[in-house]
Amino acid sequence: APEVRAQILEVAAEDPSIVTEQYLEAAIDEKGRIGIQAIRIAGRLRFEQFSPLLRSIADQADPARRAASYAALLRLGDRNGPEPDKRLSQMMVSSDPAERAAALEESVPVDGLVTPDLIAAALTDPATAVRSKALAVAAQLPDERYIPQIVECLKVPDLRLAARSTLAAFPAS
Repeated sequence: APEVRAQILEVAAEDPSIVTEQYLEAAIDEKGRIGIQAIRIAGRLRFEQFSPLLRSIADQADPARRAASYAALLRLGDRNGPEPDKRLSQMMVSSDPAERAAALEESVPVDGLVTPDLIAAALTDPATAVRSKALAVAAQLPDERYIPQIVECLKVPDLRLAARSTLAAFPAS
């Protein structure tokens, strides 16, 4: 299953004898979760030699791959071409819900990109996919200001389970 392979890649990436640069480059070319996870790893491990490949991915159509490549380029400090932070910010306000959801998800590990106001706005986004990602982010970065929006998400059947899980991440008061 792709999810399991992506998780194995995440764990194995810490050992350079398992995940070599050649393997990572091949994984980046894969579609779906594996490719996205490989892009994240290239950024997290600061593999600067992947900058040209990541910049080329940033021009592709798939919003998840683009957002992951922008975040990885930010982690690499790559400022060639269009600035990745500006591109991620543009994706966050896009008319395409897939772009908004992908940008939100990929921006979390990059310091300074995701603000409480951005999370609060995403929790009220008209697109269920964006609210779902926002619930996951709110669980990672709990803030009492999000509780009213999370409670509203409980009213949406497709978000109910995620909203409950998010509320569980908040300290009991």
